[in-house]
Amino acid sequence: MNNRQLSGGFTIMEVIIAASIGIVVMSAVLFLFIRGNQMFVFDSRYLDTQKNVRLALDNISQDTRRANDVVSTAIGSVPASTSSQLVLDVSSIDASGNPITGSNDYFRYTLNGTTLEKTTWAAVGSTRTSGTKNISSNISNLAFGYLPTLAGATRVTISITSTATVMNKTHTRTLNTSVKLRNK
Repeated sequence: MNNRQLSGGFTIMEVIIAASIGIVVMSAVLFLFIRGNQMFVFDSRYLDTQKNVRLALDNISQDTRRANDVVSTAIGSVPASTSSQLVLDVSSIDASGNPITGSNDYFRYTLNGTTLEKTTWAAVGSTRTSGTKNISSNISNLAFGYLPTLAGATRVTISITSTATVMNKTHTRTLNTSVKLRNK
């Protein structure tokens, strides 16, 4: 007679092998999760950078299109346009959004560090508010060109470069456009 009973359990070797396989599978799943999360963060920040540049370029382009003129010489506290700053002469507007005849506001786009700023000088009676506001961040270069010349500009070329470092990788995006002043 055999006193040996059959047991339904696992041997220690089977448990160690199963645990090892489980650890390898869990490690692979964790690696894929972490890598996927990193790619999501990377893509989100990269797209934010592109969006910031596009919105800044659209904002400047819209104001340039409706401008009366590019300021080529300083007017009181309003500086002149240069290759690194754009100063626009725009019609003042009343509470209904209609232009005020003979009254002008001024917009300046300039880079302060890595922040694109828009400064407004509003005339008395204009519904616009004087002051400076941030338009976009992470801007590494801002350049303007005036055609045919600064003093007689009918077209403005705009170049904006944004640089962002995401996960130790630096990404640079440059957008360019040429805008015709509608009122010229």
